[in-house]
Amino acid sequence: MPSMNLGRVYNLDMSLYPSFTYPFYSRIDGWYVRIIGEYRGLRFKLEKPNVLRFEDAPVGFEYIVLEFTGLWFDPYSYVSKLSSSRISRIWPLIEAYDGVGLAVDPYSRLWLFASITLSRHTDFHLNTVRWVRKLAETIGDLRMLTTDNSRMVSRSFHLSQLPMQIRFYMERIEPLEDKIDPSILRVKLQEGPWIGPKTATSYLLFSRKDATYMASSDVHFQRISRRIGLIDWRIPWSSHMCRRYLCSDCPLRSECLHWIARVEYGGLAGWIQTVAYIQDKLLCNRRLCNECKVRSMCTERLSP
Repeated sequence: MPSMNLGRVYNLDMSLYPSFTYPFYSRIDGWYVRIIGEYRGLRFKLEKPNVLRFEDAPVGFEYIVLEFTGLWFDPYSYVSKLSSSRISRIWPLIEAYDGVGLAVDPYSRLWLFASITLSRHTDFHLNTVRWVRKLAETIGDLRMLTTDNSRMVSRSFHLSQLPMQIRFYMERIEPLEDKIDPSILRVKLQEGPWIGPKTATSYLLFSRKDATYMASSDVHFQRISRRIGLIDWRIPWSSHMCRRYLCSDCPLRSECLHWIARVEYGGLAGWIQTVAYIQDKLLCNRRLCNECKVRSMCTERLSP
């Protein structure tokens, strides 16, 4: 049974928890077993905090396991590219989430696109995960999804809109994958129905390895970036401007959270946004200040 000595302690659970690939796995006897998308049947688990065991990965393609688990991404490798002032701002967050990677899936992009579009205006772990898994069980092939059979999953507006979004992706986006710059693809994605800058950015971050500079300006990133003083921004994004301009050409870029994060933190920006989700959802929303490792930076911490 193959295994990898990671050379560091890794937090597999927290690396998968914020990823839009999370619905693609079922937990069985401590294993994460892949049940959706390419490479179904592949499984992995931490045998020790620094040893990963895996099964059913194609021989010679162990890098797929690194991508699926998030191990391919090491936030420390990006720190040396930052200014000293930015390092001092980000270092407590990096230490707090030491061992958290960035779990991506470049091989099941249609399923990933569905997972992200179904996450709009709802609880991801409560609803989206359930919808994605039920789609896999009842429909199987997303290319066969229709307005009628989508009701077998849910009557939520998310499912009624999904067939049109899937058709848009197949006709307009899929032919462009890996052929144009992610920044251009971000604008193209927003030509689709009910697809805004957050959806487009999230899709690019988790569907490839060359867009880690993209941070979706969701409510969690907005809260944490201000709460611990990471970024000074005025607007999270502008839907109108995001549809018209590349970020580098946008007249509002100097005020925009997405662009400033990209400029100030480079390839680390997407990881920062990802751990901001963990921080806000699992600690801040529950007011668990006493358990928070970045409490000293927080402007809203509760008194002990």
